[in-house]
Amino acid sequence: MIQIKEPTHVKDTGSPRSGLSKIYQIHKYFGRKPWKPISELIKRNSEEKDHVLDLFVGSGVTALESISSNRNFTGIDLNPMAIFITKNTLDYDFDEKEFQNEFEYLKQELNPFFNDLYRSEEKCELCGKDMMNIHINVGPNYDGNEEGVFYCPSCGRRKSKKRRNLSDKELDKYNKEYTIDTWIPNNKFPDDFYKDRFSYKGVDKIVDLFTNRNTYALSKLLHTIKEMDLRYEDLFLTAFSNTLLHASILKGENVRPLGVNNYWIPDDYMEENVWLRFKERVKKVKKSKLKLKEKLHNLDFFNKGVGKFTLKNTSSTSLDLETNSVDYIITDPPYGDGIQYSELSRVWNAWLNFNYNIDPEIIVNPKQNKGKNDYIDLLRKSIKEGARVLKDNKKFTLCFHNKKFSIWKDVLDIFKENDLG
Repeated sequence: MIQIKEPTHVKDTGSPRSGLSKIYQIHKYFGRKPWKPISELIKRNSEEKDHVLDLFVGSGVTALESISSNRNFTGIDLNPMAIFITKNTLDYDFDEKEFQNEFEYLKQELNPFFNDLYRSEEKCELCGKDMMNIHINVGPNYDGNEEGVFYCPSCGRRKSKKRRNLSDKELDKYNKEYTIDTWIPNNKFPDDFYKDRFSYKGVDKIVDLFTNRNTYALSKLLHTIKEMDLRYEDLFLTAFSNTLLHASILKGENVRPLGVNNYWIPDDYMEENVWLRFKERVKKVKKSKLKLKEKLHNLDFFNKGVGKFTLKNTSSTSLDLETNSVDYIITDPPYGDGIQYSELSRVWNAWLNFNYNIDPEIIVNPKQNKGKNDYIDLLRKSIKEGARVLKDNKKFTLCFHNKKFSIWKDVLDIFKENDLG
């Protein structure tokens, strides 16, 4: 039986004071579904110990809501970044004290490096210690009038934050060519990038989206995380990845990176302090893990039991699952050409050294030679595979949005073809 739901785009439809949406703020992702209605659908359409399948797991909302409801879960996604985010969202083996100790270890190792890298030429008026960059505005609109926002780490931002033009020495420090002797992604953007709003500005490689100083800073940070043998390496890499876009020239004071779902570079872009952003992202990871433990505790999770989960980094057009092995399917496929998942996640995948074949990506993308018919054909294969593994008389919920009636008709026809109507 098919259920088609229009996706709801709200922040948190649970208790206003619960803050459980913070679990899913562990990392930015695109088209994330609200957790509360997803949880209700899973509980309404399946039983405890049932096997729930998501053909397009994305950032893992269906995954967590399934296992926290004591369902067994399988999540499929072609994009390795989606699997990485989902895995780190689901990881409930978290010791706050050990995580904080490892973070202190990182700070001890990196504070001198970053303090020197982003130190300004000014002393704090309150305590006489060195001021630091929060960010500096250096895009073409500021040419000859570059300015920065500064603060004193000892006194805090509230007391010491100030804005002023850069001094000549500070500008020289920004313009310095830093020698990078640790790994950076040398990936080039493909020539056939569909949402290309950057190549005309001279961007050819992934690292061209970052100033030289921030490329140097990110490389040092990534190398240190990987070299320190940390128990929570993946969580710190999650914070690192979630730092990347804010540390790029895609950001301006009034521009959120990828806010328009493509790589648009504003003329008033900034260079943000990588270390300050990373520390803020680590706090988000910690809040996510603590809220996860709170959610599971409130559900009597540890006494009641946990659903087992499997994440598969593969295409949903060919499932490695037995026929008639799934009790419920709930999924949210790409809606056509609205969100280009492989393109939008390219920076994250490059810096984490994830590579994958985008040929099976279910998308409308003329640069990939995929039009509407190709999209429907690939979606048909995925839904057919879902129908194969779904047990008889069980439910299939499709969260779908598209403004074109012809797309809706084709999707409904696919379900009829597979006796899901």
